[in-house]
Amino acid sequence: MARIANWIFAAFLAAVGLYLTIRGFTLISLGGSWYYALAGLALLGVVVLLFMGRGFAGLLYAMIVAATVVWSVPEAGLDLLALLPRLAAWLVVGLWFLTPWYRAGVKGSGGSVWVGGASLAGVLLLAISAFQKGEVIEFERNVPQTVASEDDWGTLWQYR
Repeated sequence: MARIANWIFAAFLAAVGLYLTIRGFTLISLGGSWYYALAGLALLGVVVLLFMGRGFAGLLYAMIVAATVVWSVPEAGLDLLALLPRLAAWLVVGLWFLTPWYRAGVKGSGGSVWVGGASLAGVLLLAISAFQKGEVIEFERNVPQTVASEDDWGTLWQYR
């Protein structure tokens, strides 16, 4: 059962890895970052290792998370709203590597400790960024000056 669960998880990662790789190379062709193509290729490596039942899959995933944490800081700074889309999905998906189903389906230690450590680094970065003092952007809110009375309810088409 654990092996089948890992295969289903690997199929999900394969779809994500293919998307990141294809779109990453598109981004490179437009002069953008190499991160997405490299992360996609590494994720496809995790998929191969999961299908083979190798515990190195967790260690490779931990390396992806660690590299993402390191890449995120110069890319987004300590802005929480810029860091969240770069880190949150990797951290949530990485929870699988901490489950007993993953460990039962692979040979060796599985790298769960490494995934946990890299994920902890990401969570700490998000926590630190949450307490950074950021610029408050003021905006002007347009509030209608008139209020509809009960007599107007029949003429207001939005409320029919």
